[in-house]
Amino acid sequence: MKTSPTVRRVARALDRDLLTSILSRVEADLHASGDLAPVAISLLAVDQEGVDVGMKALEVDNPVSALYGFTCPPEWWAFGVVVPGQARHLDDPAQSPEAIRLGLMVSRSGDHVSLLRRGDEPPDVALGLGNEGRLPDACRRALGLTTPPPDAWPGQLWALMWVESLLVESMADPGSVSWDGAIRAHPAVDHVLRLDPGVASELPHRFIEMVQIISRQFGWDRLRTLACEGTLTGFGVSPELASWMDSGMFSREVLGVFPPIASLLIDLEPVATAEVLDGVDHALAAWAVL
Repeated sequence: MKTSPTVRRVARALDRDLLTSILSRVEADLHASGDLAPVAISLLAVDQEGVDVGMKALEVDNPVSALYGFTCPPEWWAFGVVVPGQARHLDDPAQSPEAIRLGLMVSRSGDHVSLLRRGDEPPDVALGLGNEGRLPDACRRALGLTTPPPDAWPGQLWALMWVESLLVESMADPGSVSWDGAIRAHPAVDHVLRLDPGVASELPHRFIEMVQIISRQFGWDRLRTLACEGTLTGFGVSPELASWMDSGMFSREVLGVFPPIASLLIDLEPVATAEVLDGVDHALAAWAVL
């Protein structure tokens, strides 16, 4: 994202009131004009006369990713976004999606406010909420702030990689994967065998334990370090981007590459043997990833 903002002056308020005022005014202007373009908002300066606010259009197709890797100049007081979207009705999938507009503003002190407008209804503004998700993560990292810690243990990443690999192989040749082959397909097992090939004979009996040990040894901090070094690839996170993220954001980003594990298991069921399905269910339950 380039930092060549359009600057405007608005009246000064205080703390969260200031963030709310800026976010509400920008969103109201966009709504009144019918402009659906996503924009980044920056609070450039604050003085007794007012504040300077900058606005910059973001990529329409993927405004969140457009923020990735961006770092605000140190003199900026706050940073945020206003993006359009659609809300789907989970209880009535046949109903048409509802047009919404989402706004978020984060200060260097970590205060944040969020805004949600549904169609032409007046927007709802929340103070101190909206702190989880790709947008809050990106805004916080742009300001050099930490994001919420990982909410899933690394074993969930290993499990997703494993089940997806079994699904790909089984779809290519249904029923061809044996339970022994499934065990050896686990990425953590591959790591164990490279370190100590002699433990291969213990795999059928110690498989669950070995994966648990590796999952504990390779926590999110270590996995992100490997990504920074370029030795952990395949998740769409470059070494430069991994360095820009912190461990919390990194964990959510790489986990977000995969479909929910329940969906993978549904797709695996018709193409895998009963032995493999039972073994996978037992292992996932033991690792508490279901």
